[in-house]
This record gives sequence, structure tokens and C-alpha cells, in this order.
Amino acid sequence: TGGPSSEPSLSANTSSLGAQESRAPFEANGGGVFKLLSYNWSSDNNVEVQVRVTLNEGSASFDIYLLSSRNMKSYPPVNSPSLRAGAGRPLETTLKFAAPRDRSTVVLSTESGRGRGLAALTLNP
Repeated sequence: TGGPSSEPSLSANTSSLGAQESRAPFEANGGGVFKLLSYNWSSDNNVEVQVRVTLNEGSASFDIYLLSSRNMKSYPPVNSPSLRAGAGRPLETTLKFAAPRDRSTVVLSTESGRGRGLAALTLNP
């Protein structure tokens, strides 16, 4: 079982998205907070991640993917829950990724094929 880390991010491109925090605010798509609730590596190639997205205003759909620092590959979730949140209707979901156990970043992005990154959170093995 892992947990949030206060370690600085090693990747400059994700640190600007708040990757060193267990919660990361964002301004686009209604503004809000991307929060890591929990994560668990069930094997060397599988992690389950529980996140919450809270919007300040409006409603929006999102994509969430995992970026492995081991191989710099991105991994979509193997389950495909609806990723839509609205003001007063936070999104809380559990995502499963078939990714190598290593320091990784979970990225919240605009909907449709790994759009613009909004916020990021770090997972440590």
C-alpha cells in the first residue's frame, strides 16, 4: 500500500502540474482540485488508484492516465469509468492501470486522447 508523497517530482514537465502533492488544484475546465485518495500496487504490473475531482463551477469530462517514470510510457486505465464532474457533484472513482511498479504520475487531462494536462499526482512504489 502506498500513500501520498511530499517528495519533489523528478520530472520537470509534471512538477509544474503539481505532481509532488497528494492534491493538485487546476484552473481550466471550471477550476477545481484533483486529489489522490489512495493507491495500492497489487502486483509488479498492476496498481489501483482512487481519485477525486472537484469542480468549482460548471461541469466537464476528463481523461486520467498514468505516466511511468521507468519507461516514460503512458498507460490508460484498464477499466473505463465515466469521468465527468460538476460543481457540487465531485467525481470519485477507482482506476486500474497495468503499469510497472515504479514511481509514476497520475495525470488529469482534458477529455479526448490525452489532451492538455490539468493536474498531476505522484505515486511511489
